Amino acid sequence: MTLRKKIVLAALAACSCLFMLCACGTKPNPEEEAKKKGATVEVILDLNGGVSSGKTERKLLVKPSAPLALPWEHSDLINPPDKSGYVLEGWYKGTTDEEGNVVFSEKWDFRDPVTEDMTLYAKWQQRFAYKIIDAVSGEHIKYVYCAAGATFDTSDSAAPTIQKKTFLNYYQDRERTTLWNKSFTHPGFPAGVTEENAKDEDYEVPVYAYYLEGSYKKVYTANDLVATSANYYLVGDENGEIDCSSLTNWMPKAKFTGKFIGNGVTIKNLVCNWKDLPAGDPAGVGLLFRNLQGGEISDVKFSGCTLNVTYTVSPKSSAVIGVGLLCGRAEGAAVKDVSFEQCAVNMKVAKNDGNEPVAHLAYEEAGGSAALWCDRESDGQNNNDTIRVSGEIAVVYQNEI
Repeated sequence: MTLRKKIVLAALAACSCLFMLCACGTKPNPEEEAKKKGATVEVILDLNGGVSSGKTERKLLVKPSAPLALPWEHSDLINPPDKSGYVLEGWYKGTTDEEGNVVFSEKWDFRDPVTEDMTLYAKWQQRFAYKIIDAVSGEHIKYVYCAAGATFDTSDSAAPTIQKKTFLNYYQDRERTTLWNKSFTHPGFPAGVTEENAKDEDYEVPVYAYYLEGSYKKVYTANDLVATSANYYLVGDENGEIDCSSLTNWMPKAKFTGKFIGNGVTIKNLVCNWKDLPAGDPAGVGLLFRNLQGGEISDVKFSGCTLNVTYTVSPKSSAVIGVGLLCGRAEGAAVKDVSFEQCAVNMKVAKNDGNEPVAHLAYEEAGGSAALWCDRESDGQNNNDTIRVSGEIAVVYQNEI
């Protein structure tokens, strides 16, 4: 390489270094940038034995009279404070004594405006845990860490997700005889146990989570019943009921092939008004479903429900239309422990020269036998002990001239 080329390369390298140094020198200073935006009040977060992204304290600049926002709530680069074996109870004003111990005063409310420079101290409590266990397999799913006196979050949104399973409920025992008491608080260490002599299980309270294989929609209200299209698991209200009085335009699902687990819940006051249904419609019409194809329905009660159907048949026609409180027609369906109480089917048909169509109440199996059906001569007949009727099912035919 010639001397001239060496000089040129050296000059370029020097320029490059100079450019990099200039760039580094002009990098924005976060504190200066915050001050330019009016953030002049200084808040020190003393982690009091905890660590956040390698630091034991954090300094924040806040606009006067603005609320304080914690840095880790808005940045993936800053971790929340952590102290091994402890949980963060809150942030407090306070002072330190001669030995450096924090003397806490009032707890800081992060909705309050910051009006002056201050230091907030992290307050830590002994870490305990709720141990979530799969009620079916007995396997440990997750720890939920907390302080003594904390309740357990039983909401669906907080439940651990398990692939291809649906969370149903929490129980106090693996046998699922007692639901979890939502007002229960973690007692901390058992009597006579301290941090010095505690075993792992002394920190834990077991909670048994029950999951159902498959994907289900949990139905709490009438609106959930409308939104569901796959598998159902009825929960209902605190009385185990789903009141459908508010559903003024309810129409049954066209075809159902999934599972409908009633869980002993009562569906009340569901009304369906079906008009202008042609005789011989292959789907039929029912209160919940038009057509069951291999679907499974179990453990559900109906009370005060009404199905109103208007349809027309041609003179001398022998067409049969499936009409039922559960469904209009079914093929290969499984129905178990379904009951009706004070339910009604009102049908309006054209005069048919003596050939009355048959209205099937409930469902027809693949072989064609009616489990529960009704015609003009019989107001109710129960041929299957898994379908029960409390009182008469009122079936009214109104023939037009």
